[in-house]
Amino acid sequence: MSREIRRLVVVVVVVVAMCTVMVTRYAEAASTPDTCPVYLTISAMARNIEEAQLVINWGPGCENPPTWIGLYTENPALSDAPPIVKVLVEGEPSGQVMSEVRFGRHKLPGGWSHEQVLQRIPKRKTKPICFGYYLTSYDQHDQLQYFDCLKIQPNWMFTEPGLSNITLKDLFLPGTHCSGCYQTRANVGNVFLKKIGFRQSVDIWSQLVYGVRYLDFSIGYQPSHNGTRNFWIMNEHFRVAPLLPILQDIRRFVILSEETVFLDFRRFPLGFHNNPDQHAALLALLEQELGDLVYRRKMDGDESDGPQPESYSLTIGEMRREGKYLLITYNQEASLNDSTSSSSNSSSDVVYIA
Repeated sequence: MSREIRRLVVVVVVVVAMCTVMVTRYAEAASTPDTCPVYLTISAMARNIEEAQLVINWGPGCENPPTWIGLYTENPALSDAPPIVKVLVEGEPSGQVMSEVRFGRHKLPGGWSHEQVLQRIPKRKTKPICFGYYLTSYDQHDQLQYFDCLKIQPNWMFTEPGLSNITLKDLFLPGTHCSGCYQTRANVGNVFLKKIGFRQSVDIWSQLVYGVRYLDFSIGYQPSHNGTRNFWIMNEHFRVAPLLPILQDIRRFVILSEETVFLDFRRFPLGFHNNPDQHAALLALLEQELGDLVYRRKMDGDESDGPQPESYSLTIGEMRREGKYLLITYNQEASLNDSTSSSSNSSSDVVYIA
């Protein structure tokens, strides 16, 4: 081997070693238990996610808050680029600062974009899958304290082993209201939907990849000429989008991620009142698209005494061992018996379906 080649090999080894040390240092900083955590969130006070500002947070209740926090667009473990935002904490144990940095338009990282998963199966990772925004905190001597990034959470439940033994009644899950009420190419010109407002700024697939695990749906029935779009996502009494593609996205996500997702079908404002045949047709559609992934509630004792609450003591681990990743609640009784149920929150029999 020539001297020049040996020199090149040595240089490469040194660079790799330096990068490994830097990455390890940042990883250790993020996992130190007594360090004040810092994290990025996206402001909800915007018309859409692209225009939303990034919010720098620290705490809560830190005994030793950092001296300053830096926001970067390049990974500071691998780059010497300066921060685009610098926040002086000034001893506050917790707080948040709305930056002027907008989230912008980004493809979901790690191969989790909707287009990419149709071509290639993404890998489940225990390490963070980051967008191009990084946050670090430092002490008064500019020593690194904490490292984090704005990231997706496609498999946060799968990678958290402690969740397996928690019962459903003890779970606290991130969810969205009117989950399917977002703008699409098909409904962008609907003046009525624009007037009442779209409830979500990203689609179902993105919500799930971001970490949402509870989805809330209002369903309407209106026949179409070919019968493929009879069931619709509703916002109040307005049709937003067909239900079928959303069910297909949910199925694809849970198969790829092995995450547990909860679907709540609570309101039926169009075409269901006193019409059990429509409920039967909707349940048949859910069975067709999701049935093999849905947990089936086991009925204990005499069913004449009403449904037994076995599912409330169910754990995610028990569901996983049966190969089930979806749990559906379905508020059929209210729609059949109460003409105002589509806009009320009155209590009724909510069942876990098969």
